Amino acid sequence: MREHDSSQTSLIVSSRAQEAKKRLFEVAKGTGIAFWGLLLAKVIKYVTRILIVRKAGLAAYGLLNLGLAVISLLAVFALLGLPKCRLS
Repeated sequence: MREHDSSQTSLIVSSRAQEAKKRLFEVAKGTGIAFWGLLLAKVIKYVTRILIVRKAGLAAYGLLNLGLAVISLLAVFALLGLPKCRLS
């Protein structure tokens, strides 16, 4: 009877290990996709900024960066506490 219990326990452990391995693979795949997406976004951002400087000039580029900084700062204050409230 002990042999039957131990073999059943080993099957359960093996099944759990396979499930954990499958989930770990899914997480790693998602992480890889996120990494390559972020890298691509950084490259696109870098290239577009170079093009903006060449086409619009340094003064316009400075105003653009100033505007983006102000908008980012205001967005932080605008979103304070927003996830806690419910929209009805």
